[in-house]
Amino acid sequence: MKKILIAGLGLFLASCQEKEADVKPVAPVAIWQEDDRFLFDARLQTNSYADGNSLYLMGLNNFTRLTQENGKNVSSRSLLERVNNPTQYKYPISKTLTAVAYDEVTVVVYPTHYPSIQSGKGILMTRIDPGFQAFDFASAATGECMALSNDNVLAVPYRATDGMKILLAKLQVTPSSTGLYDHVQVLDTKVVPLHPYHVPTQYVGKHPEGFYVANGEATYLLSPDGTLQKLRDSGLQRVFPYKQQVYGLFNDGLHASPDRKNWTFKADIETLKLLSYASLHDTLLLGTFNDQVFQIRIKPASINMLELKNDGLKGNKITSVSLYDHKVYVTTLSGVFVKDEKDFLSYKDAQ
Repeated sequence: MKKILIAGLGLFLASCQEKEADVKPVAPVAIWQEDDRFLFDARLQTNSYADGNSLYLMGLNNFTRLTQENGKNVSSRSLLERVNNPTQYKYPISKTLTAVAYDEVTVVVYPTHYPSIQSGKGILMTRIDPGFQAFDFASAATGECMALSNDNVLAVPYRATDGMKILLAKLQVTPSSTGLYDHVQVLDTKVVPLHPYHVPTQYVGKHPEGFYVANGEATYLLSPDGTLQKLRDSGLQRVFPYKQQVYGLFNDGLHASPDRKNWTFKADIETLKLLSYASLHDTLLLGTFNDQVFQIRIKPASINMLELKNDGLKGNKITSVSLYDHKVYVTTLSGVFVKDEKDFLSYKDAQ
């Protein structure tokens, strides 16, 4: 199995005196524990999202909510029947909405709190754009394949007969009048041409003023009104916050930005492009690759990758990392694994 190897140099001091080494007790290693609420058909999980007192997890055909009610842990699960959920994509989850590709031409948007057939709203792409050919989703390694803004606008990249485009759908969740199911409404839709030729979209992500959209040629800021502003003549691959800065991993290397528009070159390290990223909070940035977890430390003159111990997690491909209820949850293609937050930063010894 492919591994990322981190080589390091160390200085060791040894005494010439022959002396019996002191024997100290070794503390037991805190290992990753499999969460037995995710067994059988629920083992395969592709994404997660933590919001206050709830954690939401996206499975192949299910959607789970972990929360606390009256001081007790409660879990609920909804079936997402017939949803087209291949493992190479990661569908978006936000505080209010969750979007999936129902089939090859339809996006369905659910209320995150309780998704169901009754509450979901379908968006038929061929009705909005008769030239629609296929969704143009980026791989799960780069992040979510569609994007949901804080004001409930959904961005969907797709390929049409006349080039690459982005659908913007303004959405609203209407509370149920009967207390059963909330409902999603589509208030408005807009089609934004991105490229006249079939140049694949390599990244779509949330921006405070709309969305990042990138292909192999350039990176743009897409406003909710459909305005497209070029940010850089290089394609964006990943974005993550760290210590009150925003970092963008572009085709030409890692760049930093104080305002998400102007970028300064930091480094060009190919290993960084292999990782998927998760920020558990502003000072804890993680990178994952297969079953490996790294803490990333970005300093003015250096970038450090510190590999964390993965006992109990080996052989499981990681799909997301979230912090909830003082525990770190790791979703994989073969189960959900949990470790207490206080035990999480346990580093592997240098090899």
